[in-house]
Parts: sequence; structure tokens; C-alpha cells
Amino acid sequence: MRKLPAIGLLALVLLAVAPALGAEIDALRGKIDRARGEAAALAEQIRAAQASYLTAEGEAAAAAAEERKLSDLLASGQERAAALSAAVA
Repeated sequence: MRKLPAIGLLALVLLAVAPALGAEIDALRGKIDRARGEAAALAEQIRAAQASYLTAEGEAAAAAAEERKLSDLLASGQERAAALSAAVA
């Protein structure tokens, strides 16, 4: 018979603690939701930075190709100038 009052007391303690635990769980859920939002925002920033990097990489490749073309043209012009100079001399 001693167990019955102890069980009743335990039930009262659990009833008193349950709302506090519920509030703590809600607070943790809020933190998780905020963390998910921050993670999504960071992921979007990373995607945007990646897109910018890929664009810049493409532009750099195009500029390098143009530079090679102009260097080749300059070298060809210098060769022609040297040949003409030799022919005139």
C-alpha cells in the first residue's frame, strides 16, 4: 500500500514538469528551424558564388584565347615586317 502514494506523488511531479519539458522542446524546435533557415541561406550564397566563379572562369578562358590569337597575329606581323625589311635592304 505504500506504493500507491509514491505513484501518486510521481504522477503529480510528472504533471508539474511536463509543461516545462514541452516549452523546452518547443524552444529546441525553434532553434532547429532557425538553423535550417540559415543553412538554406548559406547554400544559396554558395550556389550564387559558384555561378559567379563559373562565369568568371569562362570569361578568363575567352580572354586567354583572344590573347593567344592577338599574340599570334603580332608574331606574324613581326615576321612579315622583318621579311619586308630584309627585302628592302
